[in-house]
Amino acid sequence: MKELLNLKPNTWADYIGATFLIAVFFFGIVFVWNATHKEVPTPTTARPIVECPKDFDSYEQTRKSLIVTLLENKESYGIPGDGFAKEYKVKLKRSGLNSEVACGYLFYRASVDGRAIQQTYENLVMRPSDSRQFGGHIIPNKNVEIRNVDVNNKTEILLPLANITYNPNKGRPDTRSADWVALLNVADEMEFDIALNTTAQAGMIDEVSIAYKCWNPETGQETQDCELEVIK
Repeated sequence: MKELLNLKPNTWADYIGATFLIAVFFFGIVFVWNATHKEVPTPTTARPIVECPKDFDSYEQTRKSLIVTLLENKESYGIPGDGFAKEYKVKLKRSGLNSEVACGYLFYRASVDGRAIQQTYENLVMRPSDSRQFGGHIIPNKNVEIRNVDVNNKTEILLPLANITYNPNKGRPDTRSADWVALLNVADEMEFDIALNTTAQAGMIDEVSIAYKCWNPETGQETQDCELEVIK
């Protein structure tokens, strides 16, 4: 013990210096750890989410803003085994360099000889002119459809544009689903074949229209400049 207390002055200085260095090193580690392991806040954005709620009131509000009517008051019917006697080609053009269709609704109203259509064997046929993969006999799905009613002897059907349920060939149980929002954004122009699948020559397509919303994918902002229009 006597020898331990009999330390030279420079030994005490070395001890104090070493202790200081250890303390500095320790606090340095703590500082670096805190600086590099701070909890990073989750990025927030003020960009709105562009949606088309699946209810009729939301559709009517959207319809007041942007809508394109593809067909109106057109006779249409089919000939068994020989296609359609009256089928229509409708070409849509989408404008807006930086905007795309964000969401929307497909609405159609049809009748046959002054009555609502019999959906078991009568339906609207609508598909891209160059493909049978994304359309055909439109078969409303009860889990998807927004409106499917008979009003004033006419059938009115409203579907979400991103979930169009169809059958490529009515004679086969092969119902599929297509995202027509994505389809309309693939190119600036898109042509559809439209007809009413009925053998009655009094078949009538009263209206086929698309109500929709636009957005800018780069900013996320809703816009008004991806206008859809029918061209010849």
